[in-house]
Amino acid sequence: MYVVDNLGNRYDHIEVGGTAGESRGMSDGDTLTGWFEFPPPDPDALYFTFYDDDQGAQLGRIVLFGTATQYDRLNLIGSNFSILYPLVLWERVEREGQLSLLSSLRIPNCTLSESPDFLVEGKYTTTIVLATIEYEIYKTLETDWSVREYLAVAGFEELGSVNPLFIATIPYDDSLQCIFDLSSLLSTLEVALP
Repeated sequence: MYVVDNLGNRYDHIEVGGTAGESRGMSDGDTLTGWFEFPPPDPDALYFTFYDDDQGAQLGRIVLFGTATQYDRLNLIGSNFSILYPLVLWERVEREGQLSLLSSLRIPNCTLSESPDFLVEGKYTTTIVLATIEYEIYKTLETDWSVREYLAVAGFEELGSVNPLFIATIPYDDSLQCIFDLSSLLSTLEVALP
């Protein structure tokens, strides 16, 4: 039993209690109660996945609320998805007549927004998996930054008719940290709550 955060850090349990530390048989409909204690999380972690390798089971997208870092949700306009972003790293910028933009608070010109027309314009470069979400990446080079388009193509049953497409600007002078922050952000994509 362990958890993995969206940054890829693994946390093995350091304490167990209740029936979590016992070997018991169960019948259908039985309920047992127990707990696991894990070490403190990385402060930049946004969510966690609990793994039970004994049963081959996992429980994902666990978000810790009430911690020092607070989050907000950006609901996408063109699809039934949202992303969760930490308020200490990103700010929402409302632009008149345009979709909301998330702008990094620590890296100038590192931004992420939803594509207004769902049309990919860049050149395909690769496909990556962030958490359980598969994105195709398309790139265009500009004078002061590169533009990457992230098209969500797999990871949710709801993908297919309208797949979320994000446009990111990445400054050349701090590209690695910007890409890392964007990856953490894009790994939080989920079906929007009603």
